[in-house]
Amino acid sequence: MTAFDQVLAYRRENDTLPADGYECQEMALFAKYRGVQQMPEEDSIIAVVQMLRQQQQEISGQRRLL
Repeated sequence: MTAFDQVLAYRRENDTLPADGYECQEMALFAKYRGVQQMPEEDSIIAVVQMLRQQQQEISGQRRLL
């Protein structure tokens, strides 16, 4: 399972993205809960979550923070 697929599944089930700063821990618990054998790399998870957060901000009309 790719980081993108896993983060989207997390968002579908929890109706939110993992908490800022705890992305990897929350995704590890979520993967364990779902029985995922191989976790994506932490850098990939963080990058996907950041991309989706930025996308949410742009949709809601907020300007980019960086």
